[in-house]
Amino acid sequence: MGVDYYAHSGIGFMVRTPKEFEGEGEFDFFGYLDEVLQDSGYVFFETGEGAYTGEGNDYYVALSEFRPVNNLAERANDLKNYLIEHDLIDPTDDYDLVGGLEVC
Repeated sequence: MGVDYYAHSGIGFMVRTPKEFEGEGEFDFFGYLDEVLQDSGYVFFETGEGAYTGEGNDYYVALSEFRPVNNLAERANDLKNYLIEHDLIDPTDDYDLVGGLEVC
């Protein structure tokens, strides 16, 4: 049996699971993120070893493009507002460089 590793990174936020998905399983939340972010210009990814160990992974939403950098802070704040609107982060959260390994 082999193990695959995928490196993910971006400028964005670690997102939380909305209350309606607690206990429903990661697949449902994965589908929800896919739907919420469709055509938004944002991407999501997961990090952790949950696929290998059966534990949960961490989910992140990030800007899909880094350029142009001259309005990066403005675009990151737009992302923040989008995620607050969908109850995926706290209003006090700040954007950051996010990422890590996804172990499969």
